[in-house]
Amino acid sequence: MRALLAGLVLVPALAVAAPPSRAALEAKCQKGDAAACAAAALAAYRGDGGPRDQGRARHFYLRACDLGRAPACFNLGLMQYQGEGGGRELAPARALFRRACDGKVPDACNALGVMFNLGEGGKRDQATAFILFQQACDDGVTAACDNLAGKGAKAGAPEPPADRRARLAKLCDEGRAAACRDYGIMLDQGEGGAQDQRKARAVFKKACDKKELRGCFNLALLWLDGHGGQQNAAEARHYLGKACDGNDGRACHNLATLHANGVGGAKDRAKAQRLYERACKNGVAEACAAAK
Repeated sequence: MRALLAGLVLVPALAVAAPPSRAALEAKCQKGDAAACAAAALAAYRGDGGPRDQGRARHFYLRACDLGRAPACFNLGLMQYQGEGGGRELAPARALFRRACDGKVPDACNALGVMFNLGEGGKRDQATAFILFQQACDDGVTAACDNLAGKGAKAGAPEPPADRRARLAKLCDEGRAAACRDYGIMLDQGEGGAQDQRKARAVFKKACDKKELRGCFNLALLWLDGHGGQQNAAEARHYLGKACDGNDGRACHNLATLHANGVGGAKDRAKAQRLYERACKNGVAEACAAAK
């Protein structure tokens, strides 16, 4: 089972205006703002802007989930599955993973498959588990592909990082975009072998060319920071634009900042404003503050 809120961002998003306070997010949440509820939950979970409070994180994830935000259902399900912020509650977690999977969160389909495969929180049903793993694998969740192959953490001993890196390299060579994305991350971070950020660039480009948005996003960050080769903010704009066109909120947020500050091209505050608004609609709380 993946860790809560595990992401594929290689470096933090560019700084813009200070994010809203927890109190402001919670107030907006009470007025029915689902994005604010999810942001308030994350702040409580991490301890941003106040003490860490996992029980409060559960409360706001539930509110966001009930307001139709499927990723919040997934995160709450993970907290219940792992016993964070309260008791370990497998049946409710299973129900939340179902809601999130139905809401097009591929990681939730994989998590639900794990529970069906093991009979956690309800009846064991390996046929349904297989369907869920296949669905999540097709949507780019490599952990689900691992589970289909019987190599996932729930299928036996965890796969050694070097073996995973070699397997992802092979899958990437076969044209699997999600495998290229995850292989690129291992190359960039030196996981399972030597760090090779130059090769990570090539692998992320391969993923991006197959419309894997996080591949485009991660490639943009390497261009922006000059890791693995030349620094080129114009190229960063290009690849952030590809990811933003696919509604990756973080990419829209970072691209807005480049336009606002004239990095990698002309300064365009009007376009930056539109991009901040788009990022806000895609769940980036910091962008909501900048869009005001």
